[in-house]
Amino acid sequence: MITLYLLLTLAASVFGNGNYDAFCTSRGCWLQNDSEVKTLSISQSSDLDVLKFIPKLEHLDVSSCNSDFKMDVLPPMAELKRIWINKCHIAELKKKQFENLIQLNELDLAGNFIEKLSNESFHKLSSLQFLYLQNNSIVVLPEGVFNTLEKLTWLDLRNNKLSNLSKDIFQGITNLFVLYLGGNPLKTINLDIPLGKDILSSDINLKYSDHLRDMRLFARVSYLNLENSGLEKLEIRGSISNIIHKNSKVTHADFHGTEFGKSFPEVLCSMPSLEWLDLSNSDKTFSYSVFEFDKTRVTCDFPNLRFLNLSAIRIRSIPRRLPLFGHNLTTLDLSHNFLNDKSLEDIFDLDTYYHEEGNFPNLSFLNMSNNEVKHIPLKFPLFGPNLITLDLSHNLLEDVSLESLAEAQSLQSLYLEGNLLMSFEYLPVFYGLKNLKQLALFDNLFNATFYDAMTNYYDHTELHLIQKKKRIIEKEDQEKHENSNEKANQTLPRRQDDFNHVTPTTFGILSETEDQEKHENSNEKANQTLPRRQDDISHVTPTAICIPSETENHQPSENVHQTPSKEVNQNLKGAKDLTIPVSMLTVFIIMCVLMIVVLNINKC
Repeated sequence: MITLYLLLTLAASVFGNGNYDAFCTSRGCWLQNDSEVKTLSISQSSDLDVLKFIPKLEHLDVSSCNSDFKMDVLPPMAELKRIWINKCHIAELKKKQFENLIQLNELDLAGNFIEKLSNESFHKLSSLQFLYLQNNSIVVLPEGVFNTLEKLTWLDLRNNKLSNLSKDIFQGITNLFVLYLGGNPLKTINLDIPLGKDILSSDINLKYSDHLRDMRLFARVSYLNLENSGLEKLEIRGSISNIIHKNSKVTHADFHGTEFGKSFPEVLCSMPSLEWLDLSNSDKTFSYSVFEFDKTRVTCDFPNLRFLNLSAIRIRSIPRRLPLFGHNLTTLDLSHNFLNDKSLEDIFDLDTYYHEEGNFPNLSFLNMSNNEVKHIPLKFPLFGPNLITLDLSHNLLEDVSLESLAEAQSLQSLYLEGNLLMSFEYLPVFYGLKNLKQLALFDNLFNATFYDAMTNYYDHTELHLIQKKKRIIEKEDQEKHENSNEKANQTLPRRQDDFNHVTPTTFGILSETEDQEKHENSNEKANQTLPRRQDDISHVTPTAICIPSETENHQPSENVHQTPSKEVNQNLKGAKDLTIPVSMLTVFIIMCVLMIVVLNINKC
């Protein structure tokens, strides 16, 4: 080493200016100017012992090391700001390997066959901004390995062997601007990247991530590169401006509560493989504009879209081009908006390619709750023949007629609670919607007598009239279930592997409880003689569905609830006949007791 130092000193007067102040090989080192050494290039070396003699070095470039190259903990070098070590055989980064380099700004360790890191490999590198670890063999990132890198802005982890990333692996990096993760065998990504106030968003590159299927990001992302990746399910909580997805196959996109850049609608519209899209609680302008594009300027078409959530985006009208994406749509959520009667009327003028088959021929689940709708128009396009669940709760509905629901012959669950209904055609609805199984009507303006009559009638049918207490319990259970899933589903929550598995719980509709099953079992025999749905309702009398007057509220009325079956009357008559032998038996017993008493008195 002394020999090397002397060579550096003696060579100062020989060489002129160059890119490096000194250059070292396996044969020795040469000084290229007569100033103190600031930059040093080393090749074909076995160690870095020479650094002990150059304490004021600022830039170190080490490449093409010998096969026996060893890198121990580097000596204190207060002015060293940049290290490039490439194509050397470094299998492991030890603890506190660089802790003496307190001013280090850039560390490039690419292409070194590194397999293992310590959680303290980058200890005390509080000034580091650029870290390059690509083209190595890193299998695991230890917990907290980046926690001390407060100023890190650029991290390159491409082409390693990472198969899993913990959610908080980048938790300590609050200034991360660029993150490269492509070329790793990652199948699932679930990351939380909490950026500081000085960094508006991050660029994340996942190009050539062939194994990647699910990704969930809690981050502000300006640029997301998914080119040639295998990603299918994408969820972002935060913000997103641009996605490069050439040759990608994203089918699920969950942007609930996400903010969008101005160009993002065009990006989304160029993803024809989408089957599941959630834009709920997101930016109104963006969500609406996705469906308002001039098709001469942007090709915006989702031929495979089955699930669409546009709830809580504060829209007052249904997007004009929504039917263009509705041919295969099975689930549509428009709840918690400001839709009114005019919004519903305007849908008849919306653009569509499917005039003959209807705008939404395959729609099964529709949620329009918590809007401002007063009346349902006849032949409303969203109430199609395949509609199974309809939620119109908490609107301003004043009437709901059978005619407005006549096309929805597959309807099984109807939610009308929390409206302004004063009457309801409960008999025509019962007979007209033959598949209806659940109905909610509480919290309306019915008088007590009418509601009791309706309840009594439905109690003797197979249709279940949901009461307020039970509905509240169902919603609370659903919220608990969803909250528990937020923790359990660390990959991509609220996603389903197949749209055939979409359940009514998407809109707060739960399956029948045990109490309901017991109720139905107990009434099974009674229902054999009580009303069932008939092919027509010509025998239904108007008095069965009218609202009693104020005077009738205080008097019992035989017409409030008529017995719709002769068999019931016959059964009641048979029950009266049974009282005759019972009465005779009672008289006989009393006479016997009296005779016994009389005989005892005579004996006395």
